[in-house]
Amino acid sequence: MMTIHWLVGGVSSLQQLRSSNLASVRLRAACAATHLAAHGVSQSFGEDVQGVPDVLVVCKIGANNIGARGPAWLSQIHSARQRGTKVVIDYTDHHLGHASPMSDFYRQAMPLSDLVIVPSELMKRYASEHFAGPILHIFDSVEYVSTAPHPIREEMPVLMWFGHPSNLEFLLNFLDRYDLCDRCHALLTVTDNAGLSWIESHRSLFKVPRLTLVPWSIDGLRKAAIVCDVALIPAGLDDPRKSGASANRLITALALGLPVITHSLESYRPYREFYTDIDSDSFLDVLQNPGLEHEKVLRAQQFLVPEFSQAVLGDRWQLVLERAAQGGDVSCEF
Repeated sequence: MMTIHWLVGGVSSLQQLRSSNLASVRLRAACAATHLAAHGVSQSFGEDVQGVPDVLVVCKIGANNIGARGPAWLSQIHSARQRGTKVVIDYTDHHLGHASPMSDFYRQAMPLSDLVIVPSELMKRYASEHFAGPILHIFDSVEYVSTAPHPIREEMPVLMWFGHPSNLEFLLNFLDRYDLCDRCHALLTVTDNAGLSWIESHRSLFKVPRLTLVPWSIDGLRKAAIVCDVALIPAGLDDPRKSGASANRLITALALGLPVITHSLESYRPYREFYTDIDSDSFLDVLQNPGLEHEKVLRAQQFLVPEFSQAVLGDRWQLVLERAAQGGDVSCEF
């Protein structure tokens, strides 16, 4: 039976992995590890690799304490390779395409990998500029059971924005360009505490009638969606840091029963029929009557959201990691 170690910061158990604040860890590593655990695969977690696992999966490293963590992780990867362990890097943000605190780590880690896994086709192309080995695409999973859209409660819609604080600049650019003061009842922003603190100190930049700050949690986002009518998620369409992002926020919003107004990131384009494009469609019509989009949301929940279930994606992770452990051909897609 295959053995796996997940190289991940601040985690020493599967339960901690499932509750990670990093969506790219929770929706990817936790999805895979939960599925593997149910199939009897032996796994370990944390920043110290114990024994000789068949596969070492390198999760998102994050910027926290990167000066010490980066060299420590590289040492763990080197040692694992020397013992015959296959190394798999889950590359979720294109840190090799711009200068970031994590760039140097990935620059050194990539050549040590047997396989790179990415969340989108565009990220696959980005990674191929820096890694000549096999690169596979596995979606982020969705965390929520689909919820049907609800009737509109206010005369004007309540909007919800959610995401990492690094995406706030795209929301502000949108609000600066489009006057929503007479187009919505309120805006709920759901993000981590650092993001909420920044929003609180910059409230004047958010040109909406009412602004509500909601601390992010899995259940907190679900509860926020219940009182909202539309998900507004402007994206970094032309930003190389963000353009390779997964479809996670789009799929999550649809699963939560919300019509989505967004930009057409490359990972969103295959699902173009299910959302309103800020640049191409009349999103103001959606704000005027969100209920017209409910049929679109219901179709997405029937035909699209199941592709992102933890069961489906867990199967893919297991197949890929088993191939890697056996030294087989991991280059073929699903």
